[in-house]
Formats: sequence, C-alpha cells, structure tokens
Amino acid sequence: MAGELRGTLAIGEPCPVCARSVATLPPAAKAPAIRTAQRAVDAAAKALTKAEAGRDAARAASAAADGRHVAAQERATAAGAALRNAEDDVRAAEATLGATQSEVVDRLGQGDPKALLDERERELRDADARLRSAAAAAAVARNSLDAARRDAAEAAAALSGLTARLAGSWGLLGESRTPATTTEEIRDAFGELVSVLAGRHEEAAAAKEQARAALSEAEAGLAAQLQALGLGRDGDFTDASAAARAERAAADERLLRLEQLLADGEDLDRRLMKASEDLALIRRLRDELQPSRFLAWLLAEERAALAELGSVHLEELTAGGFRFTGDDSFRILDLHAGDAERSPDSLSGGETFLASLALALALAEMVARGGGRLDAFFLDEGFGSLDADHIERAMDGIGRLVASGEGRLVVLVSHVDLMRQMIEDLIVLEKDERTGQTVVVSGAARDTG
Repeated sequence: MAGELRGTLAIGEPCPVCARSVATLPPAAKAPAIRTAQRAVDAAAKALTKAEAGRDAARAASAAADGRHVAAQERATAAGAALRNAEDDVRAAEATLGATQSEVVDRLGQGDPKALLDERERELRDADARLRSAAAAAAVARNSLDAARRDAAEAAAALSGLTARLAGSWGLLGESRTPATTTEEIRDAFGELVSVLAGRHEEAAAAKEQARAALSEAEAGLAAQLQALGLGRDGDFTDASAAARAERAAADERLLRLEQLLADGEDLDRRLMKASEDLALIRRLRDELQPSRFLAWLLAEERAALAELGSVHLEELTAGGFRFTGDDSFRILDLHAGDAERSPDSLSGGETFLASLALALALAEMVARGGGRLDAFFLDEGFGSLDADHIERAMDGIGRLVASGEGRLVVLVSHVDLMRQMIEDLIVLEKDERTGQTVVVSGAARDTG
C-alpha cells in the first residue's frame, strides 16, 4: 500500500493521506515496510474517519449550543423588556400615587387622608341627618297645619252654632239685631241677651204676680157679685176664667223658656274665652306654617350649610385669611384680625371674587351630594385685582371646579395676560374699530351655515 502511495506522490503536491504539501519523496520501501505502511495508512484512515465523526458531533453540539445561546439571549431580551415595563409600571404607579395624594390633599386638606375622609363622611351623615330631620319637621308641620285647619273648621262651626242660637234667642224675644261675626261681637251680644233676658224675666215674674193678684181679686169680686145676685159660677164667667187660666199657662211657658235661655248663657263667657284661645292658636299656626315662611326656614338652613362648606374653600383660596360666619348671612370673618366680623361690602375686588369662587365650589359640591348637576359656570372678570399668587390659587380652585363634574363647562372672562398663559382652550375677542362690534380673533369660528 505504501509503495502504491509513494507512486502517486509528487513534490509540491498535497499528500492524499495528511493533505500536507510533499517536500521529499519517501524512500522506496521493501515489502514488509509496505505492509506496515499499509496498516499505518489503514489506521490513519480509521482515525481520520473517527476524527471526522467527532468533528461532526462537535459541530452538532456547537449548533445546539448556539441555539441554546440564541434562546437564552431571547429570554434575556424578553426579561429585560419585562423589567423595563415593570419599571415603567412602578414609575407610573408612583406618579399616580403622587397625583392621588395631591388630589386627596386638594379635596380633603392636609392631614391623615383616612381621618379626613372619615370626617367628610361624618359631615355627610350629619347633613343627611339634618335633611331627614328637616323632612320629619316638615311632615310634623304639615300634620300640625292639617290639625290646625280641622280645629279652625270646628271653631268656625262652633261660632256659627253660637251665632245661630243667638239669632234664635233674639227671635224668641221678638228683637231684631245685626248678626254677630267675631268672637268679641258674639260675647257682647250674649251679654246683652243675658241682660235682656234677666229684665224680661223680672218683668214676666212681676206680671205673673200682678196677674195672680188680679185674678184672685177678680175671682173674689166675682164670687161676691154672684153671691149677691144669687148666681152660680157658670156661663160667660166660666169661659172668661178658663181664658184667663190659659193666658197664665202661656205666660208660664214663656217664663220657662226665658229661664232656660238664662241657664244656657251661664257658661257663655267660659265657652267664648275657650273659643277665642283656640282661634288665636289657629291663626298663629296658620301664619307660622305659611309656605313662604316654612320655605324661608329651609332656605336659611341650606344657606348656612353653603356658608360652612364655602368657608373651607375661602380659607384655602385666601391662604387662611378669611372665612364665612356660621349663619346664613354670608358675612366675613377676618382671621388675620382676631376673627373680626366684616361686611362683604368691605372686601376688595379680588377678595370678593375669591369669596364668590369659594361659594361656587361649595354650591357645586352640595348639588353633587344631593344627586344633582351644575354643568356650567361663568366667571366674569375679578382676576385683574389678584396678584400672581392669588391667581394661581384661583386657577387651582377653578381646576377643582372643572374636575368635580363630568362634562362641566367653566367660562372665564378676563383681560389679564397671565390668564392667557394658564388657559389652554382660549378664545380671543377684540372690538372692530370701524363697526364697534366684538369679533373673534382666534380660538373659535362663527357658524355661518
């Protein structure tokens, strides 16, 4: 074999076994050497085959390692992206937390948010309790008004009955009187009736006695005359006697009626006094429970609640300078002057504007608590009298006013240049020098359709 290989070798050419360039030709081998060389070649060929198999296995292992490396890189890339996303989420959460804390401070003030929220919830429960109490008071007032109306009707019926009885009594006496309408007139009329009845009673009693005396005298005279004439008690004399007795019976009946009228009038003063007291109470209830007075009381309660809530915003807008009084007068407490009470007219233009803005914020909150909506506010001027610090405070308050209602429109009218830098949705107006009309310069277009 070695001999055959030697025959194929050439200087400068690659060796078919080791692929190296042949520098010199090996000496010609003898037959044993050739066989030995042949075995060496065979062994080398086997070693080459094994080496190639190892090389292929190494290449496969390298490819697998490259795949695992690529997969590891992809996983590392995904992990890095997830880490970056997590960091972004953490930063967003921190920003949201900061904004939430700032909003909590804006809405509730400085301090423990939970304690402040509990305090607001207590205030809300107190407001609800006051509302329920007012509703209960209204129901009690309505019931009292109904009872007063029923009492008034009963008193009016009683007075009408007394008037009818009075008229009937005067009719029995054959007297004509103007009908009484008021309790004083009825009391006076019954007093006069009692006096007249007493007089009539005395007259009737005297007449009765006179009639009895006359009858006795007449009967005695008649008996004497009849005895003198020898006549009996019959004929025309009997009829005249019967007529006299009938007249006396009628007089007795009239006397009994007069005595009954006197008995009925004994407690007249007491009944008239009771009726007068009931009528006075009914009139007072009628006056106090008029819709205008009751609504005025309810409105005073709501104004006091508005002033109390507005004080929180006013104190914040004025850096602790002012509050409203605790009643419904909307007077001002100057906190920098020992809580001195001032009239709203004593405020400057800027202070008046901040007070109005505080009440607008409070009104929006109260309407929202009651389930209502205030969708539009127009604030005209007032900014020109504020310094930069108070303008920023006012704008913060206006921002809360906008944020507290979904879809709420707040329109600010001002000539202050600083306001233009703080408002995004800006409409600029100017006056046309020729026509004097107001024209839109920028921010909105007139609809010509």
